[in-house]
Amino acid sequence: MRISAILCPILLAGSLIAETTATTSNVSDALHVLNLVTQKYADAKSLHIEATQEVTHSTELSRGWSKMILAISVAPDNRYRYEGRGPLGAALVLSDGKTVWTYRYDENVFTEKPVEPEKPNLPAIMGTEEDGVRSAKGLRSSLAHLGERLNSAQLLPEETLAINGTERRCIGVHYGSADLKKRDVQEPEGVPREVQEEGTYWIDKDRMVIVRIERRINTVVTRPGATASTSSQDEIVTIFPVVELNPSLPDSTFVFSPPAQAKLVGEFPTQK
Repeated sequence: MRISAILCPILLAGSLIAETTATTSNVSDALHVLNLVTQKYADAKSLHIEATQEVTHSTELSRGWSKMILAISVAPDNRYRYEGRGPLGAALVLSDGKTVWTYRYDENVFTEKPVEPEKPNLPAIMGTEEDGVRSAKGLRSSLAHLGERLNSAQLLPEETLAINGTERRCIGVHYGSADLKKRDVQEPEGVPREVQEEGTYWIDKDRMVIVRIERRINTVVTRPGATASTSSQDEIVTIFPVVELNPSLPDSTFVFSPPAQAKLVGEFPTQK
């Protein structure tokens, strides 16, 4: 009985994928598969995820590109390791359950503070150097709640994707603007804004984890008195070459060893 209870969700997910790959218009199955996958991230007692995120921002007269490299390890007893590198700097936040260290790579300085029981998850971070760390910390929550953004979605046929040089059999859960739940976002007064979004969550069919996310956001803004609207496009691609849910992480993962010449400071300098 216990074995059947464990295998049931796995068999259900496999059968749903097999059936809905052939009938990609089945909206309810698309959301069900996505929710089965994202629930694994919410339920994991420990995890290790590595990701790269590339953002391309384009307008009629400009084009910009940026990249962040993220890593997250989480274990019971309030142990965590968040690491991020991006255009504005690189930083690490690490806790062994009793002490939390925040290290800025470029400045080679770090802080050391006791974990606060009422705020055990992450110290207050204000510097732009920690933008990558903030993104790393948000990975688990964002992956666990992907389905909550959607009223509907469509399953795409199976496709083989190269993820960091390794071929993965994947299915895609695709959505457009019409599939998104309405958000209560207050627009700037007198500045009409039209946003169109579409995206695809690519799921490794064998491991039932997300290995690639593609999003495209088109924004058109009409400012008061303007003779024409301005438009911009953001393309965001996030790849997950490493996804380990419920791994046995070694204690060394949560040990902070300051690099040579690193300086301990009480607080980081206030940014101007």
